[in-house]
Amino acid sequence: MLEDALKNMFPYKEITLKSGDTLQITNTFFYIKEGLVIGTFGNKVPENFECSKNEIFGLRQLLDKNFEIKTLSAKKDTDLLSFNNENFTNMMESTDKNIAIFLKSLIQHGTY
Repeated sequence: MLEDALKNMFPYKEITLKSGDTLQITNTFFYIKEGLVIGTFGNKVPENFECSKNEIFGLRQLLDKNFEIKTLSAKKDTDLLSFNNENFTNMMESTDKNIAIFLKSLIQHGTY
């Protein structure tokens, strides 16, 4: 359901990673269709994170550069949907202020 909603809201491209592949994160956020990724985020003291099927990562760094993703690799074969941050930013700027605040709060507490 989340996958379909994201596909309907934003242009996307599909990416396939093999186990051990790395990915450079630049102005994108991702939805994991299948698989598992591991990485680090944070500018001061990098912290480890892990995301798997049906999870999103890369949104939190839009709101706070202190959560910028530094490294990312596939722990097993992984299929991703990649979304451009600009599309998300434009949506947030054009939506109701209260809804935008609510969404930002969810992102800050529930995603990488």
